[in-house]
Amino acid sequence: MSEVPVSPPESSPKAQLVKHLLFYTAARLVLFVVLTAAIFGIGHVVLHDGLPLILSALFGLLISLPVSMFLFKKIRQKVNADIAVVDERRRRDKEDLRARIRGEDGSR
Repeated sequence: MSEVPVSPPESSPKAQLVKHLLFYTAARLVLFVVLTAAIFGIGHVVLHDGLPLILSALFGLLISLPVSMFLFKKIRQKVNADIAVVDERRRRDKEDLRARIRGEDGSR
C-alpha cells in the first residue's frame, strides 16, 4: 500500500499576519530592552550615581523607534504585505456579500 504524502496545511493570510506581527513586535521590544539596559549600564559607568531607570527607558524608547525601522525593515515589509492581502480579501468578500444582497450572481 503506498502512502500519499501529506503536505502541511497552508496557513491563512490572517495567521501569517499574526505570526509576522508578533515577531515584529517581539523584535522591537527586545531592541528596546537591550538599548534601555545598555543606556542604564553606561549611565552607571560614566555617572557614578547612575542614570534613573525611567530616564534610561525614555532614551531607549526614543532611540529604538528609528533604529527598528532600519533593522527590521524586511519584517515590517512582510507585515505590510500581509495586511494588504487580508485587506484585499476582506474587500472582495464585502463586495460579494453586497452583490448577493442585491440579488446579483456573486460568483467570480
